[in-house]
Amino acid sequence: MEDILNSTTIRARASSVSKKLSPFVDRAISSVVVPLIKFEGGPRQVAAGQVVGAIPSSLSAEEKAYLAGAARRVPVQAYRAAIIMLWAAAMARFHGAIERRGFDAFNQASGNSGQEAAPVRPSARYGRDN
Repeated sequence: MEDILNSTTIRARASSVSKKLSPFVDRAISSVVVPLIKFEGGPRQVAAGQVVGAIPSSLSAEEKAYLAGAARRVPVQAYRAAIIMLWAAAMARFHGAIERRGFDAFNQASGNSGQEAAPVRPSARYGRDN
């Protein structure tokens, strides 16, 4: 190691430094990196575990399940599935808020007292008067 550190103070060829570092790198990978990945998992798995650990306890069980599901999809690069799980968690939160306040209150606030909305004419939707 001393030889490697001394070669950094003088102009040394990159191949020379690489040759001196090679035994260290080989041992570091086999004795440090590989056991760490076997124990902790890959970087994405570690990040997903950290996300699951950061889920607030104030969420409902349903919301936590959706968020944990989304975090489990990231390491396998299923990003679309993770987005859908996040959307499902948001809808579960929205639905829970409506349940707590009551569906009648929601219908009155939305201006739709349980009745069907008036149909929208296609011409009005696209700004045409046909």
